[in-house]
Amino acid sequence: MKQSNSFYVIVSVFFIIYLSISFINHLYLRTFFDLGMINHALYQISQSQTPLFTLGIDGVNMPFLATHFSLIIYLYLPIYWILGSYTPIFIQIAAILLAGIPVYKYAQIIFNNDFKKCNLILIHFYLIWGIYSALSFDFHHNVIGAMLVPWIILFLKEKKFGLFLCCSILMLLSMETYGIWLFFIVAGYTLLQYKNKVAIDKKVLTVAIFALIYSFLVISLIMPSLQSSTQNLQIGRYQHLGNSILEISLNILKNPLMILKSIYVNFNDGSLALNKLFFWGFILLSGGYFIIKNPILILTFIPPLVFKLLSKDVAFYGVYHQYSIEFVPLLSLVFIEGIAKTNIKNHQKIIILSLMSTIICTFLMLNFSLSEYDYKVNSKFFTSKHFNPELDVNQIKEDLRLIPDHVVVTTSNCLSPHLYKRTFLYSFPIIKDAQYLAIIKQKRSPWPLNDVELINEIQKLKNDSQFQILSESDDLIIFKTKSKL
Repeated sequence: MKQSNSFYVIVSVFFIIYLSISFINHLYLRTFFDLGMINHALYQISQSQTPLFTLGIDGVNMPFLATHFSLIIYLYLPIYWILGSYTPIFIQIAAILLAGIPVYKYAQIIFNNDFKKCNLILIHFYLIWGIYSALSFDFHHNVIGAMLVPWIILFLKEKKFGLFLCCSILMLLSMETYGIWLFFIVAGYTLLQYKNKVAIDKKVLTVAIFALIYSFLVISLIMPSLQSSTQNLQIGRYQHLGNSILEISLNILKNPLMILKSIYVNFNDGSLALNKLFFWGFILLSGGYFIIKNPILILTFIPPLVFKLLSKDVAFYGVYHQYSIEFVPLLSLVFIEGIAKTNIKNHQKIIILSLMSTIICTFLMLNFSLSEYDYKVNSKFFTSKHFNPELDVNQIKEDLRLIPDHVVVTTSNCLSPHLYKRTFLYSFPIIKDAQYLAIIKQKRSPWPLNDVELINEIQKLKNDSQFQILSESDDLIIFKTKSKL
């Protein structure tokens, strides 16, 4: 199927928008150790090393795949050799932009090549708030996996099993839990097709079952082995429900009201979770209400909702960070299928109204801290403040050249994406055997410290005879261990 000229204009506009978020944040040292750990792993892979995760704030080193079983990172290596530290950023932007192609093509099939509707639906997809919250907070493999979902849905629709299989494999390689999600996606969409009297492909169901088994094996056996633990450490976010997958499942079955509570309760203290209410409002206003037209598609939402809402980690609850990206392709699918079942005379009016309500949600997310998020400068790409680094970035990067590659370094989390060319890289204040310490003094998050603790830690280092100041400016201080002088 052909695209209209408007398609390329739309993609180009959003490419500039997405680039202005991710590229500028990385250039101006506003990215975090999430990107740092990916760049660090890519460097180690490029050196034929088994990648390690050494940036943990508990000071414990473990295999990179123990944090998330994302084998897809090995496929990034050819791009890394060209783009270096910007590799994950460009891969993430490309994945989102390319996901617009199957959304557009799917709309073409449903609406018989009505380019006007297809263009509006494409804009709707690119405007959903989950994309902007993810782009504003580094790089994450769940974005890559989620952006494969529109391709999977399109190939299911077109009955292209080979392409469906390829995308399914890539989705499995992106995140350890995505085999479970893929199973529910295939189940939900297959039932929708069956309801529409479309024959079921048994090969597709076989892939879905394999995916489910794969995820359970990785989560319950492979990752605990890599973590040197009897249980997957990621389960720590759900310990209020039990200490194992089996125990959690049994407790939920015994107390099904827990599912109802998860819709609005903060599991840390039992209080009303306002950020969950904002999340539900955003889901409905961004096209989610069309689920009433195809209730069977609720199945596709179950895994991301369960992982999000049952967690005790408050960061999971709301509309920020990367924890809402899975809902972007699902909202687009529900939107398209729902419109198809409304009165054809009202199609364009409904699409425009839904587009406007989605824009409002995204605007609110970008501009206001809805119960949880403080780094608004990362996301407000339409303001001059976003393009003001507030630090002397050029001087900082010049000073960082004083640190040789390959030596052990501990650093502020915003510098870790830039100091990744070494086997061991720690998050300050973890020092261990670090030979150099590079610390941003102001105007960046000192996490896991607060501002007062950061000042105190720097003063302690200045008073410690084991360390010597190699360089200091208003923004950055670099220490070197005297034993290495």
